[in-house]
Parts: sequence; structure tokens; C-alpha cells
Amino acid sequence: SSYIHVEYECVPISMDDSTKEYNVCQNSTEITSDHGIIRSPGYPTQFQTTTSECFRAIRVPNDKIIRLWLTELYIGSTLGTCAKDHVYVVDSVQTYRHCARVRYAYPYLCSSTIIIQYYVTTQLTIYRGMRMYFEIVDRPSNDNCPNIDGTVTPVPSITPTVTTMNPSQTTTMPIYVLLGIASPVRSFQICRGQSFNIQCPTNYGVVITTNIFGVTPSGQCEQHDALKHCFDTTAPTFTCRRSCTFFYPGNQVVSSCGGRTAVYQYVEYQCIPTNTELVSPNTS
Repeated sequence: SSYIHVEYECVPISMDDSTKEYNVCQNSTEITSDHGIIRSPGYPTQFQTTTSECFRAIRVPNDKIIRLWLTELYIGSTLGTCAKDHVYVVDSVQTYRHCARVRYAYPYLCSSTIIIQYYVTTQLTIYRGMRMYFEIVDRPSNDNCPNIDGTVTPVPSITPTVTTMNPSQTTTMPIYVLLGIASPVRSFQICRGQSFNIQCPTNYGVVITTNIFGVTPSGQCEQHDALKHCFDTTAPTFTCRRSCTFFYPGNQVVSSCGGRTAVYQYVEYQCIPTNTELVSPNTS
């Protein structure tokens, strides 16, 4: 593609009306409000683990649908399963699972009952917990929800085992990881015969934004200068995942520079959060 199109919305992270803020662990009370914020106990500065799985249901009238955003999640994780620390959003069609650090705008949720499950057993002083925002809006006239009044079945609970992590044993995480957003644009340059390894944090992937081969007047490897050097911007020759190694053997011919051979390769990249997994269809 030659461009990217982004649509975004601004959603509240606090309510002027305190009755519109809900505790996800107040299990016995169904939410029927038209909008509000759902928080985990102690969010954001007094993080707490849970002694058992928390369940909070949101009831949606049949002529309405819910729009839901996970505006912040910062808890532990078990790679691949999120078994000991997780948030589930369950409707009559499908189930979404999250853990670790993420922000997420949920796709179309159309059933008349939504269940939010919250469960954390790993204690770490930098964790914050969970915050969601929801609003109930009119159901579209062309709606094609396959199972509006279907049974919503929570994901089965497991017996909790609390794990405490020592902050001194953890590595320092970049601020963009704590926020669950993309990293700043970074760059590196390699000359003939040199290599460079890119390594992104867990649950992040490498995206190459710029790949340049440069020719200098002196024929020597110099710091990339877009005003003084002749260069060609090309697409990356391979795809990175969480990490990859660039090596420039010194044989890239730049036809736009009189067929001369590039003396360096200049690359700009970002670490981008990987997509959240859709756990499974809910066909109950």
C-alpha cells in the first residue's frame, strides 16, 4: 500500500458523575446505565490482586448495542494463555482475551448481555489494573447480529495462586511499553560489511518505516545527509517480527545515482504492539 488511513475517537477516562463509575468486582449487580467507566479494585495507584474471578454483566436493551473500549490495562501475563492474569469480554457470539499492557477498541458487540471477567494473581508495584469505558447506542437499522438473546457463558474460572514479583529482578521497561503504544521512530546506519540487530519488547513487532541506500561524493561511509548525498528509498527486502538483523554486504547498486554502489544503508523503524487475540467464537 502507498498510504495508511486511521480513524480514531476520543473517549472519557473519568466521570463527573461518580454513580457512572463501576467496580468490575461488584459481581452481583448488573449494569444497566447508558454509559460509564468500569475499573478494577485499586485502579490506578493501589493495585490489588483478586482472590477469585470477578464477573460484571452489562445489560443492553434489544434495540441498542454497546460500544466498549479498554482504555488501560496493565497487569501481568502468561504468554500464550493469560491464565493467571486476564480480562475477558464475553458476548453471545465471541470472546476476547487480554493481558499484560494494552489499550483496545472492541469490535462490534451485539448481544443483549455482555460479561466482563477480571482476574489477577501476579503482584508487582508498577501494575495499575484495568479501566474501561462503555456507552449504549441505538442498534443500526441494517444490524445482522446472529444471536442477540443467546446465552452468554463466562470463561471457566481457575483456582488462584498469587505470585509476587520482586521489582529489583525485573528489567526497566520503556515508557511506550507501559502505555501500550508504539515506540518513537528510531534509526540506525550501517556501512559495508556491518550489521545491526533490532529487538523489540515482548508483544511488540518491528515495522520498518524507511529503508535508504546512500551514495556519498567522497565514496566513503558518512552519516546520512538528505541534502548532500544521492540516495534511493526502497521497500525492505524482508519482514521482521519481534527482532531481526540487518546486514549490508556493500553491493546495492543505486540506478538513480548513476549506477554507483551505495556505501551505506540507513533504516528507520518502530516497535508496534501486536494485535490482540480473538479467543474463540461463543456458540453456546
